Amino acid sequence: VTGVKTCALPIFTGMPAAAAWQGHDESWRGAIAAGLAADLLVLDGEVDWDDAWTLRDRAAQAVLIDGTVVYGSLT
Repeated sequence: VTGVKTCALPIFTGMPAAAAWQGHDESWRGAIAAGLAADLLVLDGEVDWDDAWTLRDRAAQAVLIDGTVVYGSLT
């Protein structure tokens, strides 16, 4: 995904990874990786986390459910 800061991904994937591990589901979910199911929201721009209110100024560029784009586009 263009523009994704990879340093932020562990922050947002830590809890899902732990849940997948606890449910012995690591083979199909729990990480953002090719071949794994994912529910994911891609925003149309960066969020200034020092001023989290900027999140409300962002729009959904794409929504993925079980790894399939159900809204928008990743291009």
